[in-house]
Amino acid sequence: MDLRARPTRQKRSAKTQRKLIDAAIDCLIEDGLGKLTTTEVCRRAGTSQGSIFKHFPSKAALISSAVETLYGQLIDAYRDAVASIPPDADLVDACVDALWALFQTPQLLAVFDLHISARTDPVLRQVVAPMERAHRAKIRDIAALIFPDAQHTPHFLRGIEIVINSVQGAAVGSMALREEEVLDELIAGLKMIARHFLETSHD
Repeated sequence: MDLRARPTRQKRSAKTQRKLIDAAIDCLIEDGLGKLTTTEVCRRAGTSQGSIFKHFPSKAALISSAVETLYGQLIDAYRDAVASIPPDADLVDACVDALWALFQTPQLLAVFDLHISARTDPVLRQVVAPMERAHRAKIRDIAALIFPDAQHTPHFLRGIEIVINSVQGAAVGSMALREEEVLDELIAGLKMIARHFLETSHD
C-alpha cells in the first residue's frame, strides 16, 4: 500500500471542502440564506451534487462551517485594520472607524441576514448563537490588547458591547435609509461613548 496516497487524498478532500465552504459564503453574501441551496453551492464550487454530502452530513452542517469561516474572516479583517492604524492616529477614532467600515462589508451584511433568519429558525439559531458569542468575545479580546489600561476598569466590557451594538444598529438602519449627515453625527457620538469607556478611569 502506498502511504503517500493518503495525504494526497486528504489534501484533495480539504481542498474540496474549502471550495464548498467558500461557495456557501458567496451564496450567503450575494443571494442570502433563503436562496442558498446545495445545488447552487455545488455549481459555484464546481463539484458534483453528491459530493457535498461526503464532506458535510447535512445542509445545516455546511452552513455551520460557512458561518464559522465567515466570522473568522471578519475577525482577521478587523485585526488587519487595527494593525494598519498609523502610530500618530487618534486610537479611539481609528478603532471606531475601522469597526464601522467592517459593518459596511458584504460579509457583515450576510451575518445580518443570518441573524434575521435565526429569529424564526431554531436550528439556525443553535448554529449562529454560540458563534456570535465567540465572535464578540474575540472583539473584546482585541479591544483589551489595544487598550490594556482600560480593560481593567469596571465598565470596559459594557462599553465595548454598547459600541458594538450601536454600530450594528446604525449599520442595519442605514440599509433602509442612508442619510450621511445623520450617520456622521452618530459615528461622532459613538466615538464620544467609546472614549468615555476607553480613556476614562472609573472608580
